[in-house]
Amino acid sequence: MSRYFRQHFRSVEILMEEPLDPETPDPRRNAEAELLAEQSRLHLLDALLRADPEAAGILVARNLDERPMREIVEMAGIPLSTAYKMRARARAALRAELERLKELGCTLDDKED
Repeated sequence: MSRYFRQHFRSVEILMEEPLDPETPDPRRNAEAELLAEQSRLHLLDALLRADPEAAGILVARNLDERPMREIVEMAGIPLSTAYKMRARARAALRAELERLKELGCTLDDKED
């Protein structure tokens, strides 16, 4: 075995004496970034709730849960082509709702420069 491979497999794991408290804030994120992230999440959730529930469920299952379309159609009991159409409609509705929110001044990137 070459020296490179021997060194590669000699990794050392350093364990902390005390685990990190889950309530400890991430030093890489500040309050403004947290607020913007929460606002973005709420805008997306609001837009999803306004969409057709079945179509939104397919969109979430595919894009957020990363489930295969075959699994989604089996669970929903619909043809594959119908699932793709419903997902496309949900994406279009989501896009339209986000545009509506943007017109109202609620954007996903409300950064003040």
